[in-house]
Amino acid sequence: MGNQEQFILKGPIKGMGNLYRCSNSGNYFMHDGTDETPCCKCGFTQSEIDIMPFDATFFTKLRKEEL
Repeated sequence: MGNQEQFILKGPIKGMGNLYRCSNSGNYFMHDGTDETPCCKCGFTQSEIDIMPFDATFFTKLRKEEL
C-alpha cells in the first residue's frame, strides 16, 4: 500500500463496529475494534473504498492515525 492514506470505515449505528475485510475469503464483516491480523484488515485506501462491491457512503470515514 505504500504511503497511501488509510481509513477506518465505522458503522452508522453506535456499537456496530468497523468494517473489516478477510483476504482469505474476500468477505466483509463488522467488528468492534481496530486490530488487524495477516488475513483480516480494517484499514482501507480511498481506491479500495471506491471499488467496494456495495455503497460505502453510509459509513463514517476516519483517518486510521486518528484512532
